[in-house]
Amino acid sequence: MKGCLILVLVGSVFLGTAIWLVNSERNFARGALQASGVVTAVEQSGSFDSRTYYPRVRYTTNTGQQVEFRGDVGGKPSPYHVGQTVALLYHPDAPTHAHLRSPIKGILVWVMGGVGVLCLLMSIFQLARGG
Repeated sequence: MKGCLILVLVGSVFLGTAIWLVNSERNFARGALQASGVVTAVEQSGSFDSRTYYPRVRYTTNTGQQVEFRGDVGGKPSPYHVGQTVALLYHPDAPTHAHLRSPIKGILVWVMGGVGVLCLLMSIFQLARGG
């Protein structure tokens, strides 16, 4: 029974996180404009043994304003390189708070949601077996 409760808890956390990520991206996309930008630098973040690399991106808003921001998607190694063109979303009233449109985010949601559903299904099967 204890194992079943742990699976329910873990599954709920993973599935809840996936749902939160989807809602967060959808809410940001509401009212956002699309643009393309260019990676101008790759910045590292974190300590020596756990560095993550994020792109610094420059783009032009629909009003002609040049904006530069640090991307919200990073990795080790960097999934981006200087000079790369990237798609992004931004809000006209806060152009420095832009989001990169990246398949990495979608993959993360599917993995988190999949792990959550798998854990919840395992707990159901365990309960059905009387465990």
